[in-house]
Amino acid sequence: AKLTGTTSPAVATFVYRTSGAAEWQVMGADDNNTYRMVVPEWAWDVDGSIDVAAVIRTPNGRMAISPAITIAK
Repeated sequence: AKLTGTTSPAVATFVYRTSGAAEWQVMGADDNNTYRMVVPEWAWDVDGSIDVAAVIRTPNGRMAISPAITIAK
């Protein structure tokens, strides 16, 4: 995830869901400004694809949600 428009420190919480599912699950979080997450093996759907998004929060209360992307194993 790439954060633009702020110099505040932030935490990126990465969420995932199996493609087509309604509920999102937390995969993990990163507070380093590179904001990365390796998808763990247990997150993958049987067909090998998942939807992933990032929720960004700053200490001053700002929040942003990335568009979801579908990735394949």
